[in-house]
Amino acid sequence: MKHKRQHGILVSIRICAILLFCCFCGVLSAQNLREINGTVTDASGEALIGVSVLVKETSNGTITDINGKFYVNAAIGSTLQVSYVGYTTQDVKITSASPLHIILKEDTKHLEEVVVVGYGTQKKVNLTGSVSSITADELANKPVMSTAQALAGLAPGLSVLTNSGNPGAGATVRIRGTGTFSSAGNDPLVLIDGLSGNIDDVDPADIQSISFLKDAASASIYGNRAANGVILIETKKGAEGKTSISYSSSFGWQKVTEMPDFLPSWEYAEYYNMAMQNMGRQDAYSEEQIRKYKDGSDPDNYPNVNHLKWLMESGSGFQHQHNISVQGGNSKTSYNVSLGYRNQEGMTAKTNNERMTALVSLRSEIAKGLIMNINLNAYNNKYHAPNGSGGIGAIIGYSVREPSIYAGKKSDGSFGYQDNYSPEAWLNSESFVENISRNVRGTGQLTWETPIKGLSLIGKAGVS
Repeated sequence: MKHKRQHGILVSIRICAILLFCCFCGVLSAQNLREINGTVTDASGEALIGVSVLVKETSNGTITDINGKFYVNAAIGSTLQVSYVGYTTQDVKITSASPLHIILKEDTKHLEEVVVVGYGTQKKVNLTGSVSSITADELANKPVMSTAQALAGLAPGLSVLTNSGNPGAGATVRIRGTGTFSSAGNDPLVLIDGLSGNIDDVDPADIQSISFLKDAASASIYGNRAANGVILIETKKGAEGKTSISYSSSFGWQKVTEMPDFLPSWEYAEYYNMAMQNMGRQDAYSEEQIRKYKDGSDPDNYPNVNHLKWLMESGSGFQHQHNISVQGGNSKTSYNVSLGYRNQEGMTAKTNNERMTALVSLRSEIAKGLIMNINLNAYNNKYHAPNGSGGIGAIIGYSVREPSIYAGKKSDGSFGYQDNYSPEAWLNSESFVENISRNVRGTGQLTWETPIKGLSLIGKAGVS
């Protein structure tokens, strides 16, 4: 017994020693931290505002102020990671407490990127307007059901707001926020292969690149329709080489992330009685009725139903999309043919959106220096949902308003509430809405590369 006590005392001493050592090291570490300051400029000496300055391998960081200055607590010997959009990220070793002067170099690779503008293409370094772009690879990593949703978070200054959870619902796209509250509108001008259209007219899998012209300079090319910016979409084209076939697909489920809490039926009855008492009236529910609501012995007459939860879990929410494309060509002619299909089940039962797309692209040199481009883009969209009194959105609203004391579908096939407020009755109804929309868009272009270097004549026509 004495040996065990001694062993326990030794263990306790060791633990205390370890704790004291850790505290001592922590104090030393805190004492080693110093306020490091400095400035960040570009190659011309211009102060850079909002540059991120992070102490590597820590969560300690800051950004530069209006004068390009920063202040951060760091130990001598640690490394600062300095990053800014359009500039090359730089690691700076702290060797002393003296102020730092950090010069960031422009990201030439980023500036050499070629983007689509009003007439042809340009390198970013040659542009004075604000332009950004995204590629097919960036879109491929976002398996969503519409092009507008795929753009979310991919370009600075671009906001994407989904207004509805209905299957097939698109999104509102804004460039640099809302420009006006008048009837002039806030939507950017969308051009698909040079022809005006809707951003969701083209399948995300068929897009080669998207350029965003953000400022008013684009109005000099497109007029006042470009007041809210321009979105230029280039679809995929064929390429010289052997015929290749590619297939892509994605599968997923939509689920409600969070549901509101509702009173169970017995508590609803108790609070209803309290309301009656406050108005000097008799109780609406007896103790026996409240007991039946609580024990669930008679669910037809004394139910406890969360109508919203039932409604939002009545559908599968399953969605899938598929795309197959064939590409090929030679030095004179190239082609791309793509077919797409997507099907999205709603989170509510009997709600569905089905969409089929087709893209045909042909490029041919019909004579020396004379190139013909033909693009056809088509879609067929079908939306199916319960009609209700105001559509599925109104039915969801009714499910929130209907108290838990009313049954859904009873054992005899009838429903607990016989007016517009019963989501169970609406979904059992034979009244449905089916909206079908389709469109075929075609563009043709002739390009003549003149003998004068750098001069091309282009004629383009389109129909939708």
